[in-house]
Amino acid sequence: MKPCITLGVLCALFSEVAALTCYQCVPDTSQTCTNTQTCSAGSCASTTVNAYAGGTRQEINLWSCASLVQCISGSVNFGIARSTISTKCCKTDLCNSQKTPEVNTNTPNGKQCFTCEGDDCTKQLSCVGNEDRCIKTTTTMSGQTVTMKGCASSSICAGDLSADLGSVAVGLNCCEGNLCNSAKSVGQSVLLLLGSLVSVLLFH
Repeated sequence: MKPCITLGVLCALFSEVAALTCYQCVPDTSQTCTNTQTCSAGSCASTTVNAYAGGTRQEINLWSCASLVQCISGSVNFGIARSTISTKCCKTDLCNSQKTPEVNTNTPNGKQCFTCEGDDCTKQLSCVGNEDRCIKTTTTMSGQTVTMKGCASSSICAGDLSADLGSVAVGLNCCEGNLCNSAKSVGQSVLLLLGSLVSVLLFH
């Protein structure tokens, strides 16, 4: 009887730590992904990122392994450009085969945050959808330091967007309350790697 019990416990433990096989395409502009990878992150994920700037939209699809903190959806809004992230996570082999539809709304929600137009960061921005935090970020691109302010969803501030979409790192500071992202605002710092989306945001 004891060997049977021991075997059952071992099988249960093994099933909990067994690695998943997930589709893996980082990043991809197509609608499907056929590459696979074995990983132990806990979940497979399908992510759709849309960047809006200057009346144009750029979409990037990402299929990968993911930890719980990477299973987030929300948006980052700098006024001159806005990016939405929609992620669906699952826990069975090759379950992340489908593209994730974008969850997007442009309806103002009443929250106000500062935004930057050139060097002037005193302009006010109306947040939309579930953007319930104000944000401030400073990054260096091509030797120049650029400060950006705007709105973001709380899930973006609490989650982990460390998937590599081009190795452009942005330290994002989040705060609560209207117009809280002044020059003195400090908040929770997360690592945001939006790669080509940040390039669109900065240079278009």
